[in-house]
Amino acid sequence: MKKLTTLLLVISMLFCTVSHAKIRRVGGNPGNPVIGTDYTGDNAGLNAAINDSNRGDTIFLYPGTYGITLSKKLVIIGPGYFINTIKDSTHANAGLQNIVGSLNSLQLSLNPGSDSSIFLGIDSFMLYTNCNSNNIIINRCNVSQITSNISNLICQNWNISQSILNNFYLGMSRYSFSLYNGLFCNCLIVNADLSFSSIIQNCMFINNIFSGTCNLYKQKVQFINNIFLNANLIDFLFSSFQNNISTQSDIPAGTNKLNVSASSIFVGYPTQGSYSNDARYKLSASSPAKGFGVGGVDCGMFGGSNPYVLSGIPSIPAFYYLSAPSINALTNPYTITFSVRSNN
Repeated sequence: MKKLTTLLLVISMLFCTVSHAKIRRVGGNPGNPVIGTDYTGDNAGLNAAINDSNRGDTIFLYPGTYGITLSKKLVIIGPGYFINTIKDSTHANAGLQNIVGSLNSLQLSLNPGSDSSIFLGIDSFMLYTNCNSNNIIINRCNVSQITSNISNLICQNWNISQSILNNFYLGMSRYSFSLYNGLFCNCLIVNADLSFSSIIQNCMFINNIFSGTCNLYKQKVQFINNIFLNANLIDFLFSSFQNNISTQSDIPAGTNKLNVSASSIFVGYPTQGSYSNDARYKLSASSPAKGFGVGGVDCGMFGGSNPYVLSGIPSIPAFYYLSAPSINALTNPYTITFSVRSNN
């Protein structure tokens, strides 16, 4: 009976925590704001939303340009990237990105207290850490940089998934940045540079696509189920490679496939055609990357149990269809029809 009482108490506490979490919108409803819910789409509005939030609250970030610091655990959600430019011949999802405004740009600094924060669907994302940040989750974002403003930081248990890492580097020449137990999965990584980082330890890259230069600076990294597309790997002799595909002979043979024709792997490479900037990297029907990964999964960012989602549309429900007879209810009951997509 005592164990049951304890279990019920824990469940009750979890329910209270979740039920009291609030959602705030920054820049989403400037014409008719709701007090305590809607904030202006600028730094002042975002800072006000952060100040009003409690640990674990969520902020919906609509298009704009922002630069802030974060000192508490929050969930920050943007609308994704490539807004209003999806053109994928195999998916009718362009309407899900019909958001008015210029692209998001977020420069965010992590301060003490921001551990376990979550970032979803953010475009032009530059992340700075001013502390030993742990348990950070970055999902479906367009990331250009993760760096530090302080020397000799050690960060642990970061998870970066289903994202685009463009001209991506960890650390910078003035400061060292160490990452332990990091997981990078189902990402498109264009020009990665880890040479400024002091240590990258127990980190895994699973089901990614690498294009351009990848400077590992003798870091000990595991690569599993990735595709190296005309990649220029530098100082990778201390890394391990398992069931990867490469268009060159730059990684060890072993369980990997080397010198594979790039045009045989993807549906939109080298010619993009009608595919979007990310959909072009889906595997062709006869791709040598199909089923080649560990456990028989596909290699690349659309493979595995956590496949890449076009344009970083965040994994939250979205209304994409609404039909109502008029703006005024003339009948009782008043019938409306709507459709929702989960975006999982």
